Amino acid sequence: MRQALAAIILGPALLIASLTWSAFAILNTVLDPDRSENVADVLLDDEAVRAELAASIGKGVRRTLPAEVALQVSDEQFEAGAALALENPVVESLIRDALVQSHQAFLGEGQSPRNLDIGSAAGAVREGVVATVPALASVATESIRVVSTIDDTSTSGWVRPSS
Repeated sequence: MRQALAAIILGPALLIASLTWSAFAILNTVLDPDRSENVADVLLDDEAVRAELAASIGKGVRRTLPAEVALQVSDEQFEAGAALALENPVVESLIRDALVQSHQAFLGEGQSPRNLDIGSAAGAVREGVVATVPALASVATESIRVVSTIDDTSTSGWVRPSS
């Protein structure tokens, strides 16, 4: 009698505990509503990702400048200026939003951004580049406008001047 009573109580209790644990695990992994934001934060904290972003932004800025000016500045200088721009909260927020959208699209929750228009952050990009290469102050006008086009064949994108 005691064994039957224990089985009647313990069986459903173990079933409920298993379902509760499974729900907890799923909600804190796959179905975590903040998962995309967490992934974006981890990516932005990664130095290799920031270096790749700086390289892409630097190439985009180079393409917006007249060729005779752009050739006087090394890729490293453009990248250093872009890295300074990435420290700006406006630029970082823009990149973070694009990473969140990309991750959500990967999970099937919307569309991945095809272009990233950093025109709203152009002032920060200009300031970063000019801080690294002061000679560009007269050429790198406030109108630097760069669009990052995401390349489906690789994990990194390339940046081109907007049209």
